[in-house]
Amino acid sequence: MKQAYYWHEFINVGFKKDSAKVISALSNDWKLLETNYFQLIFSIISNTMLFLVSLIYMMYVNSFISIFFIAFSFLPMIIPKLMKGKLVKYAKDWSIANEQYTKQIQYLKKYTK
Repeated sequence: MKQAYYWHEFINVGFKKDSAKVISALSNDWKLLETNYFQLIFSIISNTMLFLVSLIYMMYVNSFISIFFIAFSFLPMIIPKLMKGKLVKYAKDWSIANEQYTKQIQYLKKYTK
């Protein structure tokens, strides 16, 4: 991919572009693309493969325990969804109380000098 970009920028255009911009794109922008895109894709693929192999092996060894572990692995996702309303309410109450406390501290600091 870098080679195709290089050929397009230098050879096809005829060296008319600013070489600093092309070098910057080759060294910085491509590194960001590599880090933020390609590594994530490979990570997703490897994690998916690991999950599938582990799942198949678990089902092969003991299907009852496998189903038990899979069912309980969803608990960390279910509980926050059930408690979402309370968490939002408590966070809002805490924010309001913290705002009032900050106002009181500012008021005391302003008038107690």
